[in-house]
Amino acid sequence: MIKRPIDVLCVFGRGIEKNERGIWQPTAYLEEMTSDNQHGGERKSGLRLWSENSQVVIGGAYANAVAAARIWNHLHVEQAWPSYIVFAAGKPEYLRAAPNRVWEGKPLYNVMKKNCIENPHTLSDIIFQKDNRNTRDDLLQTLKMAQSRGLKNVGIVSVLVHLRRIAEFLRHALIEDPSLANINTTLYASELVLIGTGSVRNLLLLEDPGVAGPLDYLAISRIIESPVFRRTAEKEGRGIKDLQAGRYNFGHQGYQFAK
Repeated sequence: MIKRPIDVLCVFGRGIEKNERGIWQPTAYLEEMTSDNQHGGERKSGLRLWSENSQVVIGGAYANAVAAARIWNHLHVEQAWPSYIVFAAGKPEYLRAAPNRVWEGKPLYNVMKKNCIENPHTLSDIIFQKDNRNTRDDLLQTLKMAQSRGLKNVGIVSVLVHLRRIAEFLRHALIEDPSLANINTTLYASELVLIGTGSVRNLLLLEDPGVAGPLDYLAISRIIESPVFRRTAEKEGRGIKDLQAGRYNFGHQGYQFAK
């Protein structure tokens, strides 16, 4: 499962949302975006992978936190703990009106800690990147933090559908700052990390009769062939093309990577 040593374990956020009790939690595997393609901030029940609603997409921040816990547990058994655990999950636009104490990283940390065999804070330093607004921020801040501390191995955890875009951001980051090539960066797909460790419902917060039961390769193949996964992958693909063409929307930052 672990391809190389990990000095910095970075958990990417995919949004948070209030559950039925009003408690902020990482997004379930599916979420319904707003009409302007922002996270909705409210957990919706009954979402299905075969939904025709174009606003239903892959979220999956909860799966990222649980997968990070499994990686940390593996490193704990090997006594090869990461020096730092980074939550690359800040306060994007949809949380601007939320109280100051609400940002994406804390709910992710709470879920990870709950699933660890020992509180990770006792053996690794925890870093919350509270000001991040997009994948570029997440990646560059993490790599430069590792570089400044003389650390060589970074493991990044995110859902499968998001890895291609992270990889493209990484490619552009190395063009912008070639010195970051000294960092060994490994991407981990949350769904693959979690294979064989429990049910789809519990690991992904996905209640879909089409993939009910254990999270195994059959369940993942069903997820990948579903309309919502494909729709989300197409959206990610458009982002990659925009990034490659130098027209990626970085919100109000007006930033473009060097081509």
